[in-house]
Amino acid sequence: MTNSSPKDNWKFAGNFVDVGTVATERLAALALRLPEDRWPQQRPETHLAEYLEPIVLVQEEAVDPLVDELSLAPLLAPVLRILAQRYGAGVPALISLVRLRAHTTVPHHRDGPQTRPQVWSRRTHTPLVTNSGVTFQVGEERRHIGLGEIVEINNWRVHGVANTGSCHRIHLIVDWTPFVAARRVA
Repeated sequence: MTNSSPKDNWKFAGNFVDVGTVATERLAALALRLPEDRWPQQRPETHLAEYLEPIVLVQEEAVDPLVDELSLAPLLAPVLRILAQRYGAGVPALISLVRLRAHTTVPHHRDGPQTRPQVWSRRTHTPLVTNSGVTFQVGEERRHIGLGEIVEINNWRVHGVANTGSCHRIHLIVDWTPFVAARRVA
């Protein structure tokens, strides 16, 4: 891992923030029923493409037809309401289902302008499918995030995730962008 930087704390001083909890059973059931070939088709060309399998539901103003096909809006609404209550009025710049295969580790990395255009957003993870072998590490802190917990990670700090369990992990990831001017980081 790399040393800490002043940029690490622009979002908040810690590694994780508990944002809220939400029922995820219906969304998890839908995610588990998605055809296997749907996951790799959406793989982006990013520095983490070989580790993660995302289905991008919303990115900026583009909405995947899957949102309507599966009537996902009412299932996503409780998470978005909690984010708006926590962070204020804004928009989800990215909503995705992200699968991490069993026995896979995402190496430590730091998100930033070079890897994510939504860098000023607040990135939250909500586990839909998980197991006790899934742990995040942000900075020096390790944590398992339980089903339905909405947790923001300080993704400008060095972070990674391991799934040492025998089943895939699926998280709902939302990048919430508040309606405020972007902060400049020195």
